[in-house]
Amino acid sequence: MLDIQPYLYGVHHIEQSDAGVVFHRMNAELEAFYHYNDAAFLRATCATNVRLRFRTNSTKLYLKMAYGQFARPISCVNVLVEGADPICVDAEKVEEGFSKEIPLNTNGEMRDVQVSFPHLAQVVLQDFRLEEGSRIEAASPLKGKMVFVGDLIFQGMTSSCAENSVEAIFGRMLGCDIHNLAVGGAVMQPEAVRLSRALGGTMVAINFGVNDFAQAIPMAVFELRTREAVRLLAEDAPNRKPYVVVPIPFPGENGPNKEGLVSEDYRNCIRKAAKEYPAITLVEGMEFYPNDRKYFIDSCHPNDAGSALYADGFVKAVRV
Repeated sequence: MLDIQPYLYGVHHIEQSDAGVVFHRMNAELEAFYHYNDAAFLRATCATNVRLRFRTNSTKLYLKMAYGQFARPISCVNVLVEGADPICVDAEKVEEGFSKEIPLNTNGEMRDVQVSFPHLAQVVLQDFRLEEGSRIEAASPLKGKMVFVGDLIFQGMTSSCAENSVEAIFGRMLGCDIHNLAVGGAVMQPEAVRLSRALGGTMVAINFGVNDFAQAIPMAVFELRTREAVRLLAEDAPNRKPYVVVPIPFPGENGPNKEGLVSEDYRNCIRKAAKEYPAITLVEGMEFYPNDRKYFIDSCHPNDAGSALYADGFVKAVRV
């Protein structure tokens, strides 16, 4: 297997085992933080937005990996080749793992290639090879890095594949690196912001609030957590530009939660806290995302069309 370390993106570190290479997009402290239950830990250890980026003239690659547990039953691998149509390759039998020779439409010329692993699965990379005699080198440089901290919308839990997630589209549109620390089901927690500092980045964004409303987090608790989270983000401003996303519409909302609060109460709390810090850019999800069921896969989660819409609105806010 090729030495993949120089070409890995979206990981904090890798773990070598007898079975192969395990990807960790989070450091040990973040993984421990998200180990409050088995479901959260599974989501935290999925290979969300983990990619291999390199430049090669190979006309094919061989990829072999085993699947661990799935947060969602999505097992496909995305392959992007500069100047060619994207492809998505899936395993015939998930229980047998993924073992395929994938064509690369490089025409034998040096092209940038990106391989994106299943974003909602634990994976173990067992082999990665290119055509014998081909060249491999670093891909074209990216412009900055966005670190995403948030819930299942940021993790792309309802995207059909890794490259259809908000973060992947965002990265392609801006030509920047992305590092995804989001975990489906998460609520507003300042500790997640503090621990994300270990991953660096030139930008950082948080997206919380949907689960806080759904889980009826008391407003006094939510306000305290939100104020501390945005304070930590503002402290980061000299090193990485901070963004706070106001949650998008919730079409399944049918009245107040058990605390007697509606989702707009949580949004207003976020707005109020963020506006205390001029260094923070507030991204108004309610302005760029319509409350239209055609952009949702269920009562609150974006489908692929919704993810594209979300990424477009987010990118416009960043470009201002």
